[in-house]
Parts: sequence; structure tokens; C-alpha cells
Amino acid sequence: MTTARRATLAASLVAAAAAGLGCHSNGLSSCRKDVDCGPGYGCMGEICLPRSARRPGPWAVEVAPAPESSLAFREYPEFAFTAEGNVLQVDVKATVAGTIEREETEMDPSMPAGLRVLVLLPSLIATRKNFQLETDGSITSPGGPVEFSLGVPTLALGSAAKVWLRPSAPLDQTLPPWLVPITLEGSLQIKPLIAADLVFIEGVLETVTGDPVSTYVARALLADQVISNRAATDKAGRFKLKIPRALTNLGSLDGVQLELSAADPAAALPKVVVRTLTLNKLNIGTIRLPAFAQAEIFNVPVLAADTGNPVPAATVRFRTALPGAANGEAYYQREAQTNREGTAQIALIPGIGGATQDYSVTVTPGPNSRSAARCVPTYGVAASAPGARVSASLALSAKVELPGQVFRFDGQPLENVRITATREDTQAALCGADVASQPTTGLSGTAGAYRLLLEPGRYRFEFSPPLGSPSPRFVERGVVVDGKAAHNAILPPAILIDGVVLAPDGTEVPQCEIRVFRPEAGTDLELRGRARTSDDGRFRLVLPDNTSE
Repeated sequence: MTTARRATLAASLVAAAAAGLGCHSNGLSSCRKDVDCGPGYGCMGEICLPRSARRPGPWAVEVAPAPESSLAFREYPEFAFTAEGNVLQVDVKATVAGTIEREETEMDPSMPAGLRVLVLLPSLIATRKNFQLETDGSITSPGGPVEFSLGVPTLALGSAAKVWLRPSAPLDQTLPPWLVPITLEGSLQIKPLIAADLVFIEGVLETVTGDPVSTYVARALLADQVISNRAATDKAGRFKLKIPRALTNLGSLDGVQLELSAADPAAALPKVVVRTLTLNKLNIGTIRLPAFAQAEIFNVPVLAADTGNPVPAATVRFRTALPGAANGEAYYQREAQTNREGTAQIALIPGIGGATQDYSVTVTPGPNSRSAARCVPTYGVAASAPGARVSASLALSAKVELPGQVFRFDGQPLENVRITATREDTQAALCGADVASQPTTGLSGTAGAYRLLLEPGRYRFEFSPPLGSPSPRFVERGVVVDGKAAHNAILPPAILIDGVVLAPDGTEVPQCEIRVFRPEAGTDLELRGRARTSDDGRFRLVLPDNTSE
């Protein structure tokens, strides 16, 4: 059913409900148990629902036992639920034990392992890339290998997978993260990185006057993912990075950028980014920081524009480019949260010699704030008298109030439906960052009514009825919020699904979660139904009738 048709139907059913007509356009009748319903129907939420649809699938299904269970999850990429006899199975856990050799890895035998092991299993569901299973590596004997173990589905043994090894401090100073393609087996032996597996990048960091900088850390990133070790600059300002060739773009450094930042996150120092890296020039030479003034503490008030009241718990982020860096681009960025008085205390670098330094500023209030997020493209900061400086205030406009009602398909209002509104559009073009507020949630009350405080914009709405409701989950995209109209939603008709989850030996599996998705090419995997098995392994859930979409 198109959005326009649904809106028209919603309007007519809302009018019918308001007039007390008790509309039952799809023949739903009330019940207390299944025997009160006719053949092919079951009782859910005191409503008789059909047990199958004219077009019942296929659905993508994920079955997940309790984490402490000896059983493992299982996927069904295409499952057509029927009126009865729906049987889902889980898998048995198999233990995978792995060792990571330490030769040539520069791993100090006395150093803690500090290694996170992620096993990426290919998903059977087309629109999902993989499953991620995590564990930590440990060293059981001095100088011995790093060892790890984790449980995986038995059906996954023999499949092509990947092991993502991510060193943490202090091991990340010498080892980069690396990705190892494997055939998943009960015993894994992972070879260490050797020189032939790595690309080495080195350089020197200096001040604008040529003095070495020994208080910075260098790292390399690809698409915001760290792909190198964290190399501290030495007394001469030198650093050396290791990047696994397998993590670069077909052996080139396209898209890889080098980032140098202060080792102490609290230090008010700029960051330098080198974006042009080539395999022909792995020694990038000398990078020089630009000239910049010493940072000063500024108090930045954040106020509600309509009332003048302070806005507490708002995140304020300042960012500016610092010209004059050699062999790279320099930036300074700081963020802080406003206190109860609505003031953010933040260290900012003013302009040199009394000049003004222009920043872009984003302000993101907390999720329950009545104020909207804001982007300020230009905010001038100049040095002033000693002590904490009070800078220009930032005024936030008020969010708009969006009222609405949630209805069942037959026009009856639905209470206790959780509504989540997530903004789809952003103000990134103005400040170079997404400044939309966090998702806003609300709960429908008497007569299905709800009210949300939102910024004007375009939203994705998700409606999640409580367990036991005769209405399915529903997602609505492109909802425009402008403060001029209410937004009523009518949830689609549902089908009732009964089934059981079994272990491979045929026994019922209690406390097992069933998640049902609608796999659609080119779209995110969207949850459409959820249930949990009872002590006898049985489950009951509602799904949207595909014929209504």
C-alpha cells in the first residue's frame, strides 16, 4: 500500500473511530482464546488474526539462543511462514581454538596481550554483510603465542571467514590491526605479520620554527578506520607507521590519510592531516605545525532563544582550520558539555596578534531538551584579558511539538506503542558535520495519542507495539515535520505466526529470540517482527501482511 493510500485510509478510519463507528474493515472480531476465532484464525491481543497471508513471504529469520547456551544462532535467508507447522532450528556451538604466533611481531614477552579477536562470519542474508563474534587473546606462558577460543555455529565450519585482530594499548604502539582470511576450522594458527606484509611510512614532525615535536602520536586511517599502529614521535620528532598491505586499496594508498595529534588528549594542540600518500614516497619528509596562539579557556553560554533560559547538557563542538602547516593540513577541534547554568567551558585557540580566529560550531542538546540543534558556520574567537573569558552566547531555537495518534488497521487506537523518530536530513553542508539531535522516543497513551518534540526536518518513524499486540512493527520514512500539522499513523494489518524452535536433537529450546526481517535489495535490513520462546520452545509473533504494502 502506498503512503498516499495509507494516509487516505488512515484519515477515514480515524474519522470512523472518532465517530464511534467501531470500524472492522478486515473482518476482525474479538476473542479471549484461539477457540473463540474461526478456522484459520488465532487470538492475539483479544483480536482474531489470520494465521497466514495470501503472500506469506519470504522472510529472513534469525534464531538466537541465550548467550550462555551450548547452542548457536542460525539464519534462514528465505522462510515462508505457513498457517501451522512452523519449525525453526538452532545450531550446536563448536569451539574454535586459535593461536597467533609472536615471531617477528615485536611483541614484548612481558607485555599483556592487549589483542581483541573478531571473527567475521559471512551472513546467509543477502543485505547483511557478516556476523561478528568477539573474544580477547591471552598469553598463557611467558614468550608463548597469543591464544583465543570462542564458540561458533557448527554449520559455519568449513566456510570462508575472516579474523580481524585489533591490538589495544600498549600493544597497539608496535602492532597494527590486520585482517586474516581463513577457512573456519576447530583449530586455527595465524602467522605473524612480516615485513613483506607491511607498508612502512615515516616522517618527522616539527614546530613552525623547526624544533622537533616529541609529544604527538601518528596513525593512519582509511574511511575512519585505523589501519596502522600508533607511533609516538621520538625526541627528534621522528615516527614510523606500519600498515598491512591487505588493508590498503589494492596495494595502493588511495584514500589513506595520516593523522598526527597530541598524545595527551587534554592538551590544547592542533591536529595535522596528510591526505596525499603514495607508495612511491613512503618517507614523507618533514611535517611542520603552523604558528598558533596559546589556547585560552572560554565560557560559552548556550540559551534557549524563545525564553532566554540556559540549556544544560548540550554538546558544543568548535572546529577551525589553522593555515601555514607544511606538508599537511592543520585543524583544531574541541568539544565540551554545558553545565547546569548552560555554560560550556572550553579551551580555544584565538587569532594571532589580536586577530580573530573563525570557528564552525555545532550545538547538540540532549534528547529530552526542548531546544533544537544548531550549526553556526562562523564564530569568531579573539584573545582577551587573562582569566576565563565569557564569549558570545549561542541561542537555540525551540523544537516544534508534533502531536499524533496511532491506530490499529481497523481504526481502533493503540496504546503503549513506542514511537522513535530519527532525523534523515542533516545540516552537514554548513558545518561539515551532522548536527541533528539524537533519536527522540515517545509512548502512545490514551486513545493512541502521542506528542514528540522535534526539530523541523525529515524523519524516519518507527512504531513498535508491545509484545502481545495484534499489530506489527511499522516503519514510515520521509515524514516531514514543520510544526503545521499532526501526524497520525495507522499500522498495517497483521498475520499471526505460531511455531517452535528445536535443537538438532529435536528438543525444544526455551528463551530463544526470533527476529524476522524483510530482505529487500538495496535497503537496510529492517526488523519486522520479534518474539521469544517460552519454556516449551514455542513462540507466537505477528508480522505485517505483505498484501498491505
